[in-house]
Amino acid sequence: MEDQPNLNDKYELILGYEEHFAYRLGREVIDKPEATVWMILIPILFVHHAYRIKKYKAGVRSFAQGILDPRQKALDTALEEIRRGEKDKELPESAYFPDLEEIGNFDSSLLSRQLKVINIFKSHYRRLLSAEGGDYPGLLKQAYPRAGGYREFVHSLNAAEKDLNQYLAENIHTSEQGKMIVHRMQKSCVDLREEEIRFFYSKNKSVRD
Repeated sequence: MEDQPNLNDKYELILGYEEHFAYRLGREVIDKPEATVWMILIPILFVHHAYRIKKYKAGVRSFAQGILDPRQKALDTALEEIRRGEKDKELPESAYFPDLEEIGNFDSSLLSRQLKVINIFKSHYRRLLSAEGGDYPGLLKQAYPRAGGYREFVHSLNAAEKDLNQYLAENIHTSEQGKMIVHRMQKSCVDLREEEIRFFYSKNKSVRD
């Protein structure tokens, strides 16, 4: 039997999965320009369409990176805690944002909500990094043998993200378009995670790319 992956291997499996999730979410949230019959009749319109597609792809990449950044902070911290033999605990803002004091005028209410989400992810990643498995599904099923256990994590994460997104919609992204994107992001996250539960814990697996 092959050796189980070490911590670095498991780190890469988890990070790869989170990157995939972030890009899927980006494609759900950001509207993709559609081709029309006029592009067949007037081919020059393809030039404008190609430009819009390029902007769409850049937007998805930027969105995905914004989603991934706090998760990678949580994953990096989880990895270092395990390497140092430390127990899981909620960490303060300075653990994830060491340069915070230099920023000065930051929104403490927003930061506390983001911190809660990051700490939930960190505990989740510690379970995955401590599990055994040759791929991401193997790690997940070993960390959460039953769907109910994984669903508890998903529910706590959804609730924390809902609180964060509600704050964003009411205080940061207050335009109609901004609110629409925030609420679409929240709904898409919930939907994708429900799909994940069915995929990982159901015999009849079906998941979109």
